[in-house]
Amino acid sequence: MNQPPLEMGWMADSLTSLPTDLSDVNAFEEAVIEKARELAKCFYAAAFARLQQKWLEQNREEFAPERWRTIRQITPLGELELPTRVVRRRGAKRGGYLSLNKVLLGAKATKLLSPAVEKCAVMRATHLNYRPAARSFTEENESVRFGHGLVWKCVQAHGRRLERQLSRGLQPEDAVCADRERARVVTEVDSGWIKQQCRGRKDKTRLPARGFWMHLSLHYTGRQRRWEKRGSREVELSDKSLYPSVSPMAQFGPMARRHRDHHYGFDARGVILSDGDEGLERLREKHFPGEPWVLDRWHIDKRLKAVAGENGDALRRMRRALYRADSEALLEELAACEDQADPKHFAEAFGYVLGNREGIDAWKDIPKALRTTRGRREAAIKFGTGGVEKNIEVFLNRRFKGQGRSWNPKRAGYLAGLRWLYRSRPNFERWWKANVLQKTLNQRTQPQSP
Repeated sequence: MNQPPLEMGWMADSLTSLPTDLSDVNAFEEAVIEKARELAKCFYAAAFARLQQKWLEQNREEFAPERWRTIRQITPLGELELPTRVVRRRGAKRGGYLSLNKVLLGAKATKLLSPAVEKCAVMRATHLNYRPAARSFTEENESVRFGHGLVWKCVQAHGRRLERQLSRGLQPEDAVCADRERARVVTEVDSGWIKQQCRGRKDKTRLPARGFWMHLSLHYTGRQRRWEKRGSREVELSDKSLYPSVSPMAQFGPMARRHRDHHYGFDARGVILSDGDEGLERLREKHFPGEPWVLDRWHIDKRLKAVAGENGDALRRMRRALYRADSEALLEELAACEDQADPKHFAEAFGYVLGNREGIDAWKDIPKALRTTRGRREAAIKFGTGGVEKNIEVFLNRRFKGQGRSWNPKRAGYLAGLRWLYRSRPNFERWWKANVLQKTLNQRTQPQSP
């Protein structure tokens, strides 16, 4: 194949081929759009051929040109036949052949999709299932059709690349907090249960419910009113950042701490909010030592309701002790209800409060200015994990949970990382340019067989 040239009079020739009948404006517009698309396709192919020629000129001492070939690729302009240059390493007596499209497009996940289409597939897969994501692109480009397997392949390849970078300590996000010296960081940690795939088993109805935990850490420096309108109580979190992971708790802890230090500084003072899970307790003690821990009030209140039953007075007394952050008084009120309560519910509530007294009493150790709402200034810290619960609903449940959905833990982690990074479009764009559209003109090439 010969290199497609760009003729000087291409625009004049294109204008003469347009219809001259101006009575039908719709037909004229369709003809203009179709002609512009054809010219764009020719320009795309010629520019790609010129890029390969430039690479060959820079590496002419090491490689010699052999021939031109064509490859089919789906681009934003549709499916194109692109010219690709085959070169051979000088001095090689056997083999040494190299196709330049693999050098220049080596960071792609697929052979059929161009980098721009792969980027579109990844962005749509962060909020759509794989099949609807592929279908949406097909609806926009009626001349192009590709299956959901290509979308899945893009997510797995680029998600694996992002996870490896995060495991090495690289942070693709910009810091969200400007004033790090006086920042008081609130960290909420919780987990969501994801249904796991059970492939390869004939009788799936007799299997127990299988799944895995996806952990989510939420960090912020305070709360502020979303609207200035008088009477509005809707709030938003200040300097908010979050981090998801399907890794075990032992691996999730240091990554969550590293994420917080990146956004708010290594010397930032913090407060931890979570439930009484043992894994979260080890996470707090090992990776957030010395920081006060506040137990989520909702987890205590539902156990108190089970103990009190229909006795409203006893429930009010236990809640009064809970709101005063007095675990000793709360245990006394619980003991007074032992005779009327169900033994199972009483043992569960009493053991939960007794094992988490630190999280109840720590509420009094937090400065009053941080836990009190005055006027239109919202309290920075609340006695609950409503923030992370809502983010689990928005970030996790709306994408990973639904009728008939099940996931592989490792592949779900790849998608969660891309979904987390896509929350900030500038960070995603910068990461994509640095890792997928990176310059490969000087990268090391490997010879191939002819």
